[in-house]
Formats: sequence, C-alpha cells, structure tokens
Amino acid sequence: MCIRDRTTGDYSVEITASNGCKAADTINVKVNTKPNVVLNNAVICEGDAAVTFDAGAGFSSYAWSDKGTGNNQTTSGSADGNYIVKVIDAKGCKDTATAVLKVNKKPTVQFSALLPICKDFPSFPLKGATPFGGIYEVENGTTWQQDSVFDVPSKGNGNYNIRYTYKDANTCVNTAAVSLVVNDLPTLKIPDQVVCEGEIADFDAGSNFKNYAWSTGSNLNKISTSKDGVYSITVTDFNGCKTRDTMVLKVNPLPIVELGDNQKVCDGEVVTLQSSTEGAGYLWNDGSSNKSLEVKTSGKYSLSITDTNLCMGKDEVEITVIQFPKVNLGNDQEICEGQVASLSISDSKASYYWSTSEKESTIAVATTQSIVLTQYNDVLCLVRDTVSIIVIPYPKSELGNDTTVCFTETLDGALTLDAGVLADRYLWDNGSTSSSISIDAKGTYAVSLTNGKSCTIEDQIVVNTLCKTSLFCPTAFTPNNDGTNDIFYVIGANVDKFQLLIFNRWGDIIFESNDMSYGWDGTVNDNKVQQDVYVVKIIYSVNGVNGYQTKEQIISTLALIR
Repeated sequence: MCIRDRTTGDYSVEITASNGCKAADTINVKVNTKPNVVLNNAVICEGDAAVTFDAGAGFSSYAWSDKGTGNNQTTSGSADGNYIVKVIDAKGCKDTATAVLKVNKKPTVQFSALLPICKDFPSFPLKGATPFGGIYEVENGTTWQQDSVFDVPSKGNGNYNIRYTYKDANTCVNTAAVSLVVNDLPTLKIPDQVVCEGEIADFDAGSNFKNYAWSTGSNLNKISTSKDGVYSITVTDFNGCKTRDTMVLKVNPLPIVELGDNQKVCDGEVVTLQSSTEGAGYLWNDGSSNKSLEVKTSGKYSLSITDTNLCMGKDEVEITVIQFPKVNLGNDQEICEGQVASLSISDSKASYYWSTSEKESTIAVATTQSIVLTQYNDVLCLVRDTVSIIVIPYPKSELGNDTTVCFTETLDGALTLDAGVLADRYLWDNGSTSSSISIDAKGTYAVSLTNGKSCTIEDQIVVNTLCKTSLFCPTAFTPNNDGTNDIFYVIGANVDKFQLLIFNRWGDIIFESNDMSYGWDGTVNDNKVQQDVYVVKIIYSVNGVNGYQTKEQIISTLALIR
C-alpha cells in the first residue's frame, strides 16, 4: 500500500502477513517548499518588438517550451501563443509557469495615391485615408510635421512624402504613406514683335509642351499672323501644368510708293520714273539707289522705299518700249510698160496701211506714181516709207527684115545694120554698143535695145549671102614647063563644095581636087602622062536665093598638048 502526504514528520507502518506475523518500521519525511515561478501574460501588436518573458532568478535550471525557446532565465518572442517555462531549484523541486502572448493585428490603413499637382494648385485638406480618425503628417526634412492641410503655395514644387497614422482600440498603430509630386509650372516667354504691313510674324511656343491653346483658336505650337493686336497662349506641359503668356504684335504701315500707270513709249524715248514719297532709302530693281530712274527699254521696273521703321513699300510699273517696225520699200523702181511692180510690207508682224487704201500686204503697181507705206506696232509709233514707181516704155527696133547680100558687090565689101534711134542703149551680140554696126559676113545678128534701166527688147536679122556662081573650065593646057599654061585650073567665083575629077580614056580617075586653087600638072604619081584627050568632071554647089544650095556638075574634055 502507499500513502500520499506532503507534510513534514515521522511516518510509521506495520505490516501483518497472512500467517499473522507482523513487522513495523518508522520513516521521517521532510517536505521542502515548492519553488514558485511566475510569468506575466503580455499583449502586443503585430510588428511590435519581441516580448521578453523572465522566469526569475534563483533556479538551478530553466526549460522553455511551446513558443518559448532556450534554457535561459528569459526567452523572447513575438509569436502569438503560450510561452511555458519549467524550473528546478537547488533542492530539485520543480515548478512550471505559462504566459500567454496575445498578438493583436495592426489596423488596415489605406491611403490612396495622390495624383501629381502643379505649383499653382490651391491648398487642400489632407483626407481620404481609412480608417477615419488618424493623423496626417508631411515629411519636412528629417522630421515629420503633423498637418491637416497641404499648403501648396508655401511649399512650392518638389516631391513630398505624406503619411497617415491610425491607432485602434488595442492601441495598435499602422501607417500608410504616399508621395505627392508638385510640378513646377512650365516657363514660357514669347517676345513681342514689330513687323511691317504685309509681313508675317511667327509666335513660337516651342515644341516642349503637350497642348497649346492660342487666343486665335489654334492648337499648334506656333502661329503666323499679320494682324495688329494682342495674342495669348496657354500651354500645358506633359505633367499637365499650365502657364499663360501674352504678346503684342505691332504692325507698322508701309510707305506709299506710286510710280503711276503703265506706260508705252516709242523706241528712243526716255521715261523718268520717281515717287513723291520721301523715305530713308531707295532701291530700284536694277540695284540703283537714286530717287529717280531713267528708263529706255521695255520691262517691269520696281521701286522699294524704306522708311525709318525699316518698313519697305514697293510699286511696280511696266514700261513698254514700242519698237519701230523696219519699213523699207526699197529704192525707187522703174518698170517697163505692161509690167507690174510688186510692193510688200516690210514687217509681217506690224500693222500697216497703204496710201492707195489697199488692204493686202502685197500690192501691184502698174502706173507711174509715188506709194507711201505706213507700218506700226502701236499707233503711237508710226514709220513711213515712200517709193516712186516709174513706167518706162519699151524701145522700138528699126533693124528691119532678114536680107540677102553679096558682099563682093557691096561698097567696101560690107553691110551696115542699123537698129534705129528709138532706144537709150544698144548691145549687139558682138559687144558693140552703137545703134548700128558694119558686117562683112553672112550670119544672124542680134541686138538688145534698152530704155531706162531694164526695159529691153531683143531683135535680130539674118543676113544671107547670095553671089552669082561663075565657072570656067579650059579645054586644053600645055604642061611643058615653059611657064605658060602649065597647070590645068578650073576658074570660078562663088563656088561651094567644089570637086574636080579627071579620067583617062579607060575611065580611071587619074586626078582629083576639092580646091579650085589646086590644079593638075599633067602627071600621075610624078610620071608624065601621054598627050591625049581626057574627060573632066566638075561637081559643085550653087547658092540659091532662098538660102538653099543646088548641086551642079559639068562634064567636059581636056586636051593635054605637049
């Protein structure tokens, strides 16, 4: 059997066996004081520092369990749960204690992100974080400054950290922080401009902005204008910040330049161009800088006058120099009776009119008169030319009809051909320029008779010769070298195409001659022929009155006497 008792003292026991036998014993029991370890419960918030649990000093050993760890007097932890410690004192007495650590969750704090704002944004209250009831702080250097209103103007541009702190019923604290970007305003300064009337001013805001809003309604980065006035622009940068600028455009009027109306002048005339407007400088289109300009050629001429505002006025005038057409009817003309002089305008591009009132560009003139041609490219500039047409009568020839003559029967063996006196000039085909020439041979003789410069007629006369043909044929000769009648000749005049044939009695031709001056000496091949009677045949042509020839022949006998 056993007994339980925790009281100090003597304890006796007697034991009786089954046989009745007994035995007894006494023991002294001393009860030591039990050690007493005490742990305190703790409450923390999630994320707080670890809690240290202390079992106290004076124990021989420590043993932590559950959430507690280690064999030291203390243990630290931040986990929710039981922290148990078992201690043993010097007498071996033990004790156990348990501490409960309750870890409360931090409150859930939400602070929505803040959109960037611009430097000109008004001050605004800090709000919107949850749960409601916390405090707002703005970082200021190395410290945090509690602030319920964010004063944008006083803070200026930059990056600001803002935090919201909330403590719940368990005194647990949580924070949420956001960054607020305060963007500086864009910088824009467009200078005023001064331009001259008609010039374009460009106001350029640059290309560094996202949006542009001009007072003209344009949304481009620059505008061009020539209208006097005040212009403004609001630009928005890529941060959404805006700025506005105002500029003034002053438009100075141009000096008035008046060169007058366009002008037409005739070639050779000089036009002086100038304007009554006074200016600081003058510039003509040819580069000259005088106040006036002398013009002699066609073209457009412009004058630019610059005033003290450096504004330039300009005027242009066109000067047309009318060229005189080249009118040339040529020299005065002589035409022959019955001919026509053709006169044409000189310049086919110019207008014209004839003194004869004819309309054609080419006219025909057949009578003696003076013709005036007027031509012009413009009625301001007329050119005239006059030509005289003289009609010359043709000469008359008195050369007469063709004729037949025998020169041997005329005075000095010559014939005078006379064309008469009804011409100014004469030209014969032999080069003579007399009105008459003397000829001594038959032929055709031509003469040109001219009146004036070129009124020429041609005339000619055919002169034939017709002399009576005479022929004498001796019937005997004595070729004995005595110097008398040694050669047989046929004697005649006006004989043409002469042929002499001499035959022997057998009919053989023993002598032949075509020249009346060449006679027979009574030999054949340098051998004297015998004395005999020979036959003579003469063939010749006789000139007829009509110019034709007739063939004649004579057959006779010739006695050769030695």
